Amino acid sequence: KVLYNSIEMVKVEGKYVSIMTEEEAFLIEMSLKLLQQKLPEKQFIQVHRNYVVNMSLVKKLHLSDNDIELLSGNRIPMSRRFKEKFMEHYSILR
Repeated sequence: KVLYNSIEMVKVEGKYVSIMTEEEAFLIEMSLKLLQQKLPEKQFIQVHRNYVVNMSLVKKLHLSDNDIELLSGNRIPMSRRFKEKFMEHYSILR
């Protein structure tokens, strides 16, 4: 089991999803859509076709590069398709 607060991001890898914490990654055979249904929707936001991020671990938004920097320093791409929903949640947190 992985605590929600320790999940940094979820990344699609083929037919698997990788649940990534700062220390390790867990590869599971499940669709991103199904996994998202199990995560708290206000805390985890999809930012790209292949990525979901934990909003509480977002450090910075780089609009010029269309990516998100997490507290760990990892940078995640953000697509135009998911930008509006992310911005709604991001502005609430700031």
